[in-house]
Amino acid sequence: MSAMAQKQKAKGDAFMADAEKKLTKSSWFTSKEKKYEEAAELMEQAANAYKVGGLNQEAGEAYRRAAEIHRDQLTNLNEASKDMANAGECTPYFLVLIHVEIVPDPTTKTEIWITFFSHALFFHRS
Repeated sequence: MSAMAQKQKAKGDAFMADAEKKLTKSSWFTSKEKKYEEAAELMEQAANAYKVGGLNQEAGEAYRRAAEIHRDQLTNLNEASKDMANAGECTPYFLVLIHVEIVPDPTTKTEIWITFFSHALFFHRS
């Protein structure tokens, strides 16, 4: 591993550690939503650091974790989709299972298609 890759790995690891602290820390002064937003942002920063260092597997995992927070805690499917797309770019063996729901729109009497990912699977070389 090159010196730059080691430096970026250390940077990414520090961002991930900070994100984990945010997730486990509770405060009277910070809302849960803000806590999750900050943790997801730190994970995205970690992913970017890993990506610069050429550590694609770690970058993909960090993006995946950020996507799970956006999807499960913040219900922000737009950001979750972006993070999953970034994870897919980093990891060559990556599959996203898509779930589509058709929901009636009462205002226009038509149907709306809502698409979001439901699971992500990583495949590794043997």
